[in-house]
Amino acid sequence: MGPLQSLSAQTLAEPVPLPEPPELPLPVQSGDNMVVPDITIIRRAGKTIHEYRVNGELYKVKIVPDYGPPYYLVDIDGDGNMEMRHSDLEKGSRLPKWLLLSW
Repeated sequence: MGPLQSLSAQTLAEPVPLPEPPELPLPVQSGDNMVVPDITIIRRAGKTIHEYRVNGELYKVKIVPDYGPPYYLVDIDGDGNMEMRHSDLEKGSRLPKWLLLSW
């Protein structure tokens, strides 16, 4: 028996200690405490507006024009006002958030 054969026989004969199993995650809780937004849908000429509110506070508006992709206006700092972003090129322009990919 050569040295490699005896080494592999010893390796197979010795049990390898197994690592400790990880702790199990906590069980999934009921969704009773989850915050579900109130959605108000308003139909206007040329567009549909979806207003999203949590505890009466407006935090997002989705605007779906009759032609073109929908866009969003979001209350970033939580003050209840939709934020306007200004660029140095176009003063006073409102930049909507467009949905780029969806599947």
